[in-house]
Amino acid sequence: MTNSPQPVRMAFLPTGRRKFLEFSLDWSRTLNVDPVVWFGDGHLDAEVKKLFPACEIIPQSLAVNPSSSDFSFGPPSLSAEDLEKFFETTHYKSYSYLVGAEYDRFPRMATLRAIDREAIVRRLAQYLLGVFSSRRPDFLLAMETPHNALGLMTLAVCAHLRIPTLFFQPTSSIGPNMVPRTSLNEVFSTKVLQSRIGNLNRAHPELSKYREEILVRLLNGYGGNQPPPRFVQQQNRSRPNRPQLGTFRPDSAMERLRDVAVTPRFRALVQVLLGRNLSSMSMELLFDRFRDEFLDNASRLPASIVFEKNQKLALFGLHYQPERTSIPEGPLDSSLVESVLRARRSLPPEVHLIVKEHPSQVAHGRTGFLGRSHHFYEFLENIPGVTLAGPKLSLFELFGQISLTFTLTGTLGIQSVLRSIPVVYFGNPWWQGLPGSYRFESVLQISEVLSHNLPSKSEVTDFVKNRVLEQSIPGFSSPSQEKSWLTTDPVCSGAVSRKEEEYLREVLVEFLKGIEE
Repeated sequence: MTNSPQPVRMAFLPTGRRKFLEFSLDWSRTLNVDPVVWFGDGHLDAEVKKLFPACEIIPQSLAVNPSSSDFSFGPPSLSAEDLEKFFETTHYKSYSYLVGAEYDRFPRMATLRAIDREAIVRRLAQYLLGVFSSRRPDFLLAMETPHNALGLMTLAVCAHLRIPTLFFQPTSSIGPNMVPRTSLNEVFSTKVLQSRIGNLNRAHPELSKYREEILVRLLNGYGGNQPPPRFVQQQNRSRPNRPQLGTFRPDSAMERLRDVAVTPRFRALVQVLLGRNLSSMSMELLFDRFRDEFLDNASRLPASIVFEKNQKLALFGLHYQPERTSIPEGPLDSSLVESVLRARRSLPPEVHLIVKEHPSQVAHGRTGFLGRSHHFYEFLENIPGVTLAGPKLSLFELFGQISLTFTLTGTLGIQSVLRSIPVVYFGNPWWQGLPGSYRFESVLQISEVLSHNLPSKSEVTDFVKNRVLEQSIPGFSSPSQEKSWLTTDPVCSGAVSRKEEEYLREVLVEFLKGIEE
């Protein structure tokens, strides 16, 4: 009698959808994949612990409020030598500053000072390094590009320990699809996997039809004057006066008051009744005031710009922050400011650079930084050859005047090449390799980009169709994407929800085959 093979040990970073718990149970039974590390989200943690008692649950609060989080872990602490080796790696040095900055998503007293952030970031690294060194997962599976403080440090730890990673980069507003990746710049696509995805597409023709229809409709919109549905949902509206309080499900009527749009003073009273400490409440009210000031900064940016008829123009589209599209899918070695400087430096003096604010940065439904400091805007305005434009300035007004576009990872790149405007990108967009687009590091002279023959519209659409319909899978990486597409296209959303596990399973099977070889 032969012994059964050892299970494959998985570290799982889901995004709060109950379906992912159901999927993991099926993988455990049929693929011999056992979760040994699970990144919790509050309301599912007890159930996960019951189903996988040997699994170490990492509290999601580490990404939100480290001052009240439990960093304790059973095995003895790592040695000073182990920690020093990790802190000296390029992985830690690349991510540590970004990890600290990501705590601005959920401002707390504990993360306000830079000196405290450094200590918290190192403590987080020590904790995760201890968990992963002890549990020894064979791979990390993340349902979305890891992009908060917890996820970013996990990427650094996995790179240091040489733990293979598989995660999914959403295709943003182009459709409910996920591009498998094994690193920030490596799309996971083999001939076997493409064959499996092709077989599933043929087995589910209705789903394939929905995906292609929505893709074609959106591409036609990008090539015309129609904004994608995602931006339609983010138009400014009355902002509910509520703080960001974590990602857990309210269990009482009192806790549900958190979701009511009320005045800051009434909200403060609710926090007192819930037992929150006064310093935390005060910080939330203070940042609420700051958010309004930041919105005012952006509102002062011009909504229209007039240039001389013969003026040569280029466009840099700022990104919404904090979000995965800029951290970590953008360039890890630079900020948006540095990317703007690089773009300006690369242009001939006679070409003027327009830097446009992103609509989502001032959308009231968003959390995080929501707006930028007037120092950010004034710094850019004082760079010769740069003009700032507000979020209300129409891109379609600019497209008729510009000859080149810069972006980190935005779908602005697709919009540009569909209008015969070349694009230079700095990060790792899901559409990288798009005809008519160029990675900044690969460009010797911008004049070369401007002199290249531009692709036809059919070449651009064929590339996007292949990347989306052949190299990605239908699915919702996060609850917010599921909700967004349920609102935008409920028929397609329902079809995706019913079949996404089959596609996800095929990607996982092919990935496991690779790490076992």
